[in-house]
Amino acid sequence: MRLRREPDLDPTTVRELESLDAALTGRPVDPRDEDLAELAVALRAERPEPRPEFALDLDLRVREGFGTAAGSAPATRPTRKAPARPWRLALPAAALAFIVATGAVTSGVFDSGGDPSSPQPPLALDEPPVQREAQEGAGDSAAPATSPPLPAPPGVAPGARERRQERAASLTLAAPRDRIEETADEAIRVTDRHGGFVLSSSVSSGDDSEAGAALDLRVPSERLQRALADLSELAHVRARTQDTRDITAAFTSPRRRLADALAERRGLLRQLARADTPNETAAIRARLRAVNRRIDRAQAELRRLRERVAFSAVAVTIEPGSASAGNDGSGGGWTLGDALDDALGVLRALAGATLVALAVLVPAGLVAAAAWPAYRLWLRRRRERALEM
Repeated sequence: MRLRREPDLDPTTVRELESLDAALTGRPVDPRDEDLAELAVALRAERPEPRPEFALDLDLRVREGFGTAAGSAPATRPTRKAPARPWRLALPAAALAFIVATGAVTSGVFDSGGDPSSPQPPLALDEPPVQREAQEGAGDSAAPATSPPLPAPPGVAPGARERRQERAASLTLAAPRDRIEETADEAIRVTDRHGGFVLSSSVSSGDDSEAGAALDLRVPSERLQRALADLSELAHVRARTQDTRDITAAFTSPRRRLADALAERRGLLRQLARADTPNETAAIRARLRAVNRRIDRAQAELRRLRERVAFSAVAVTIEPGSASAGNDGSGGGWTLGDALDDALGVLRALAGATLVALAVLVPAGLVAAAAWPAYRLWLRRRRERALEM
């Protein structure tokens, strides 16, 4: 075993150490270290004094060489008790469960089995994504480019477009004369419950022949059948029609105009970056304003078409009828098909909830199974330490 070599001290440090020893033993001190000597004496005067019995016991132990006293048990080395921290095992499992649950919720698991009363977002178009254009140098009058619609959902063949259909329906109900206004209110509540809205409404009640109500409703297209079924239950159905029209071709022209305008604006922005004279810059800015107006018009037309696809027009007419016409079995009853639809909806909701629960519980169970041996080892070592004390 090699001994560590003590570092060499400089003469000043050696002199100060000797002055400290001289001051503490009452010997003369070098005049250059009088301040240091006074400080050492003052600190020694401030040191705590031990109790007399402790000093006597310490002197006896020093004389005996710090041996163990006769009849006394040998001193045992105290063992440090490890703090109990079981929460360390629970933190990784909780973090993983939170991440999995957040991913499941944000990925849209509940979109098909959620509450039918919550409004649904508009359907996404199948046009290709367009890069957002920078507006640098376009001037204050340049309209900002809005984010383009999302691409079509997976499942469509390459090169093929998803068919866009506009749906409409009309419903004629017969309600007692004194319940026309109440029936109209119930129809509005049904529309709200399915995520739709009322475009216009007109209600006339009384004893004259003009009594009745006319409602122009907009209902999400994917909930049109359920909404019509609920509206048919409000009163006796005299007439019910549905119309579906393919408007896929109507999207072609505004898409082409939008793509051309965006390409032209990209070229103008590149020209604006290379412009040298104020006149050239002003001319390019004027052309940019015109192109931005064309982009706005094309995007507005696409939004109108998208709304026509996402929301179906439902015209509800309420006419006065006999009091017994509400449930005569000729229409609007809760049929076997409605019961089957309700049962399928409940099963879809249960299946979605089960998938989410499995997505959370399975990773958490795997983490718990991996952490269980470590937890058992920790418990065994803790018991062994407790027995050694």
